[in-house]
Amino acid sequence: MPFNHNDHYHRLLLRHAPRDCRTALAAVPVDAVARVAVAVRERARPGPGVRAPVKRPEMSLAQVRKEAATLLPGAVVRRLLFWRYLLVFRK
Repeated sequence: MPFNHNDHYHRLLLRHAPRDCRTALAAVPVDAVARVAVAVRERARPGPGVRAPVKRPEMSLAQVRKEAATLLPGAVVRRLLFWRYLLVFRK
């Protein structure tokens, strides 16, 4: 069975950051619609099937925030949809 990044990330998220579940739950239906749209587009225009590499997350969002606070004092980390985050640091 191929590695499913979203399933793995959901488990990591639920284990490490329960307060961020609202954003993750909001992303689930959006992700499902995006997957359907991509599948329809790929069927309409078959191509070489090149996919972006996917890697298992090594850190939870809480760990990212902790490291950012250590390395970049004053940095702000915000959770985004599709299991991404935004790190902003201004000197």
